[in-house]
Amino acid sequence: MPELFAEVILPLSLHDVFTYRVPPSFENRIQPGQRVVVQFGQKKIYAALVVSVTQQKPANIETKEIQQILDEQPVIFPQNLELWKWMAKYYCSTLGDVFRAALPSGLKMESQSKIFVTGFEPGEPVSEKEETLLRQIGQEITSVAEVQKKLGNSFSYSVLKSLVGKNLVAVEEKVSARYQPKTETYLKLHPEIDTNEQLEVKLQELKKTKKQQALLYHFLNKTNFSEPNRKKAGGAHPRNYGQREN
Repeated sequence: MPELFAEVILPLSLHDVFTYRVPPSFENRIQPGQRVVVQFGQKKIYAALVVSVTQQKPANIETKEIQQILDEQPVIFPQNLELWKWMAKYYCSTLGDVFRAALPSGLKMESQSKIFVTGFEPGEPVSEKEETLLRQIGQEITSVAEVQKKLGNSFSYSVLKSLVGKNLVAVEEKVSARYQPKTETYLKLHPEIDTNEQLEVKLQELKKTKKQQALLYHFLNKTNFSEPNRKKAGGAHPRNYGQREN
């Protein structure tokens, strides 16, 4: 039987589809719309989407094998893919970006994804492999790559997918993402400096520290300091502090 090859979309900012070799054990199972586990680059693992299956071997290209099939049935239909192509063209985006944005985070199982145990009680029996994976994840938020490194060849994306489906494990792309308000820093004179006389005393004290004195003069000119308007927080100042006294 001729070799089969699958063209897949990766959840990356890439326009192209990439071709992977289908192992003989997967030939009767693989179909467009399924997610498959593939290696891209030296170490990165991604859940890619199959867009087509062909017997045409890419010319002059060494193809890697698909590692696992995550879905028994397609999770994406042909009309969804056509819509994604239109969106990528209309919004001048990449097909990989649309793919990444369109799928829920729980379907984007890749080596960099963060996973954690939900704490819910299992509503159905848990297999030995699932129990092993749960124990390995533990009570901390970790990455798929870390768990895969610890379990080695016994790690299975299909088992992880099963735990996600049972709501025992959650997948988050950005667990630590939090709202950070924009802030600005303001400077003001010490409350004890409330008159021009008090200010003059401070300026005299800074005579030996020229840089500090220059900085204070700069601050006074920028803030329009003046005794009559000190309590009104504004107004013209009677003295120009731009000229430093020697």
